Amino acid sequence: MVLVKEVDIKGFRGIKTLAKPVKLRKFNVLIGRNNVGKSAILQALYLLSTQTQPYNADPISFLTKLIGSSKSLVYGYTGKAEISYVFEPRTAIENVVVHGKSVDRLSIDSSILTISSDGSVMRRYRVALGEVIEEVNSNEMVQILSKTATVYTPIHNLVERFLLGEKNALTLYIPNKDEAFLSLHDFVFSNAERIVKEGLNIRIITEHLNRVVYDKFTEVFPGPGNELYVRKEVESKVLYTRLKDFGEGVKRFTLIYLVTELLNPLMVLWDDVEVAMHPSLLDTALNWLARSDRQVVVSTHSIDVLNSVTLIEPRDAQIVMLWKDGNDIVYFRSLEIDEVEDLLDKHIDIRTLIEVINE
Repeated sequence: MVLVKEVDIKGFRGIKTLAKPVKLRKFNVLIGRNNVGKSAILQALYLLSTQTQPYNADPISFLTKLIGSSKSLVYGYTGKAEISYVFEPRTAIENVVVHGKSVDRLSIDSSILTISSDGSVMRRYRVALGEVIEEVNSNEMVQILSKTATVYTPIHNLVERFLLGEKNALTLYIPNKDEAFLSLHDFVFSNAERIVKEGLNIRIITEHLNRVVYDKFTEVFPGPGNELYVRKEVESKVLYTRLKDFGEGVKRFTLIYLVTELLNPLMVLWDDVEVAMHPSLLDTALNWLARSDRQVVVSTHSIDVLNSVTLIEPRDAQIVMLWKDGNDIVYFRSLEIDEVEDLLDKHIDIRTLIEVINE
């Protein structure tokens, strides 16, 4: 499933502008030098959502806390940033009233998010009313949808998740920040009953972790001191060990898996996906993402990630190489998986290839 088929960014974070909109597929890997804009693209996609979970804050507030200032959301710390999203497929709605007029059918084509340096936000939606295109704001859209007789959502419940604020997430952003993982831990702990009821605390072990570690785990569960514990069997004994006392890779993947499966976002955005992961655990994580019915965008500096993707061969996948010029204009080129595989077979480091393309 593809939620966003195209994103355009102007004046957001370190991106002055994209040379052209980035076209997205179901599975996307962003590579490029430090500070080229990989995280900014992930964060821009995250802001499509208004969901407060799992960070107990709306995306704008969470990013502001993460980077330290609302001004840092805007390029040059002043003015406005604009992010445009084009949806795929369209969400069609029947029997609605728009600006006082009855409409047989409405399609949500795209949306535009404008962010001011004070952190204020304006959302607009481009809708097709038959052959007529109109623009409506957030309040108007909520009023339209609250009176809707029938909602058809080919992209699942986009309308309910995005515009009417239902519990399931539209997007989930996973930054490479310790404070974010503390929030994920607290979210998992506070939702432990739901996790156990759905069997996620056992599935993470049997379907993933036990295949890539030497330990024999059986389940994850909440324990004393607001801690998550892992039940581990050693010969004839059973040990109960805090999750945070395991390796960083095991801890991070466990939290990400549980949160993702619980919130069931339509899009997963994972920054520096390879951090703290042995290649076998990385393979497991990427394979899990690739086999899900979610749109995935990850960033990486790792050849291991590219190797894994060529072996897993996710459906509808691409590698997006990013670079920028001296004016902070970001360019990109998309590579097919078989192109990446050919380059790796020739022992060509794609990360340095970016610099050749840029010359």
